Amino acid sequence: LDRFDLRLRIDSAGTEPGESSEETRTRVCAAIERQLSRLVGTRWRRNAHIPPGALEQLVPLPAEAHAAWLDACRLRRLTGRGAARVRRVARTFADLADREVVTADDVMRAAWLREDVW
Repeated sequence: LDRFDLRLRIDSAGTEPGESSEETRTRVCAAIERQLSRLVGTRWRRNAHIPPGALEQLVPLPAEAHAAWLDACRLRRLTGRGAARVRRVARTFADLADREVVTADDVMRAAWLREDVW
């Protein structure tokens, strides 16, 4: 399970309608463009491809987000791989929200999506 970025148990579908497939597609395409732009001059094209050794430079976290990431790593006893995955997913949440900076909320949501599923 440590090799999965997201682990989420879904028991039932929600009752509220979500965004349309077209809206989701537009947001995802824009996030991909942001990643491509940010990673110009590197060997990587997506957040998921950034190796752990390059995360500090390519996925910097402001103090509050960094503290949330350290707390998540400690509380959830994440491996190095798990910690790196949380950081990459948090960066992707920021990209999907069209934000330059990763927030503590992005980190906490990414960590929550690594919950064990039984």
